[in-house]
Amino acid sequence: MDPGRGEQPRRTESRRAPSRQGTRHDDRPPTKHQSERPASSKNTGHRPPSSKRSERPPSASRAHRPSSSVSSSRDSRPTSSKKRPSSSKELGGRRHDTSHRRGNFDTIEEDPVNYTTDDAIIRRVSELQTSIEQHVENFYDLDRQIHSGNFELDDTRTRQAMIRRSIAKTIIKDIILRSNADIGNTAAGLAAEFQVFEFMEYNAERRRHLYDLCNMGVEIRAMISSHPSSWEFGEWEDVRGPQRGYILVFPTLLQDEEQAVARRVFRT
Repeated sequence: MDPGRGEQPRRTESRRAPSRQGTRHDDRPPTKHQSERPASSKNTGHRPPSSKRSERPPSASRAHRPSSSVSSSRDSRPTSSKKRPSSSKELGGRRHDTSHRRGNFDTIEEDPVNYTTDDAIIRRVSELQTSIEQHVENFYDLDRQIHSGNFELDDTRTRQAMIRRSIAKTIIKDIILRSNADIGNTAAGLAAEFQVFEFMEYNAERRRHLYDLCNMGVEIRAMISSHPSSWEFGEWEDVRGPQRGYILVFPTLLQDEEQAVARRVFRT
């Protein structure tokens, strides 16, 4: 120890010197600015009102905002002499009124069509003509020499035409032109009439097909009877016989005395 400096007391371990920061706050006298500074909001919990907020005048953009140029232009726009078009609702209402006014006129109501059309009848009769021709070609022997006692049927040159003519004439007379036709008996009579000329192996199928042909006649009768026009068939005896060069196999179909389906003839 230096005797010149005197004895200084040793600082004990228990007492800790205050930090430099604490010394500044505790021992240093407050400056002028610090004594006059208001308390911090952290210590007091009450933040003093800011002079800028309390004394700030209301915003000019909010309090005294001038109206936009669009509104001013609308206010100062002179009134147009033309009327603006009505809204869609008003237009719709006017359309409704117009349609209501149209309803005041008398309308012509057409009677519903409850009958078969002309084309349907013509088409069905043509199908009957073709079906009879196919029936004769498929189920009868037209080339073999057969003696039945009927000259025109025994002649192979006219056999097809005479069978077609006989089937068509029976269906038209006994089914299409008759209200109480019995298609079962009619088909059975035709099958027995030409049995001698049939192909034996197709007998059952031939009989079924004859029944189908008779049933087509029933359909044609129903179509014609419900139609407002007058339907009838031409004469059978106007053209006949090999001596004239052809045989009538299906007559003309007339609608109101005018030809609707042409006749069919077989040239010998």
